[in-house]
Amino acid sequence: MLFHTSLPYKSTILICGILPFFISFFPFPALADAITFSRIDELDKRFQDFSSEYYKTLILQRKKSKTPVFHQLSQLDRTVRQLEEKQQHVEAITLIIYNLDLIRDNTETPSTLYFIKLLLERNELESATNLFDSIQSNSNRVIISNVQYEFAKYHLKRKKWKNTLKYLDGIVADLVMHDAHYALLIKGISLQNLKEHRQAIKVYKQIPNTSKYFAHATLNIAVAYIRQDWWTDAHIAINEILQKSRNKVSNEMANRLFVMLGYSLMRKEYYRNARDAFRSVNLDSHYANQALLGLTLTAASQNDYIGALNAANILKEKADKDLPTEESYLLIPYIYSRLDQHLTASAGFDQAINHYTRRIQELEAILSTNNHLEKRVSIIANNNMLRIDDYELDFSKQYPKSFLENLTALNELERYINNQAIKKIFDRLYADHQATLDEIIRELLNQRISYLSSYTDQSRYGLARIYDSSPE
Repeated sequence: MLFHTSLPYKSTILICGILPFFISFFPFPALADAITFSRIDELDKRFQDFSSEYYKTLILQRKKSKTPVFHQLSQLDRTVRQLEEKQQHVEAITLIIYNLDLIRDNTETPSTLYFIKLLLERNELESATNLFDSIQSNSNRVIISNVQYEFAKYHLKRKKWKNTLKYLDGIVADLVMHDAHYALLIKGISLQNLKEHRQAIKVYKQIPNTSKYFAHATLNIAVAYIRQDWWTDAHIAINEILQKSRNKVSNEMANRLFVMLGYSLMRKEYYRNARDAFRSVNLDSHYANQALLGLTLTAASQNDYIGALNAANILKEKADKDLPTEESYLLIPYIYSRLDQHLTASAGFDQAINHYTRRIQELEAILSTNNHLEKRVSIIANNNMLRIDDYELDFSKQYPKSFLENLTALNELERYINNQAIKKIFDRLYADHQATLDEIIRELLNQRISYLSSYTDQSRYGLARIYDSSPE
């Protein structure tokens, strides 16, 4: 068990619910089960093979229609950028591949780096690799290092930590300052995911406090300290950035740091300091609910049950479907029991049991769909969250975001298919992607049910304790 508090029911109640929130501030949670992750990796390779055949077929069709070959790289660059602005990604990639000979003759230009970046973003790995081979033979070290940087980011999306490190090796000095700082950040992230925390700390400390990535690096340093049980060092690192560099940190990053600091302080039973950290989180922040949960727990730990009740009621009234809000249904009757208001506590535990039972039934009804569950899901833009009905599921903590990018790309590629052989391969690949997404959704929903089931058991236990302590 990660946390210890002065609250009762230490085996389960009020403790297991905290765990997912504390871990959520660490950027390095455990990956999905090995089988699912291996399947995603296999699908990624199959996508790359399909993409290669797809564009070869498309290029042959374009040659028959006498699509013009560009003779000036600047013209090609301008046309590709215009297509990208119009979200015509397939057309843009086709033009790049169709004019690879021109690009190979002009490898020492910014356009070449731009084209490789686009190829990797669309997972057209074969063309990107072939172009990189030409660059390695014909370009200078700075150009090669910048291309390696793009390949490092490509592997980072796939959570391929060793590959990311391989491409970052020895290139930082050749990058412009902004890219150099980000390269150090992702190098540290890769090392940290490989559990090389001390080496990661050394890398993070190379990022200056003037960098936009300094706050991210500091956050990750704090995580590395905590992983090694160096709590004091972690608190110092977070406090320094919040006090000395606050004007350089975005509001939401500051909110994240305050919440992480609060839970860390709570873990070490510095409850007053933890409450101060939680109070510093903006009410409109994405982290506001975690802060309210932290305020509830720290106030209860200080026997300030009125303060704990106020925070828990605010959280409950928000009526969100995230785990901090769900936990408020359990916390409120617990607090009333500590105030010796047993009738109110008993009613509250009954309400919590009914609430969690209803939530579990909702989720089980979603799961009861025999197939095509993925068709009910939407992807929340830019943050790799999945929404199904009113529930939001965090995809990116367990799974590589490249999987969702491949799904989006497949939908775009389908519109240009007019070859039966390619269509047959596409249909199998798309169906396997959808089946894997269905499996992932079910896993995430079952995780949510597991938490809610735990809250239900804790509510029943709380109710039983009230009955046991009632006078005959």
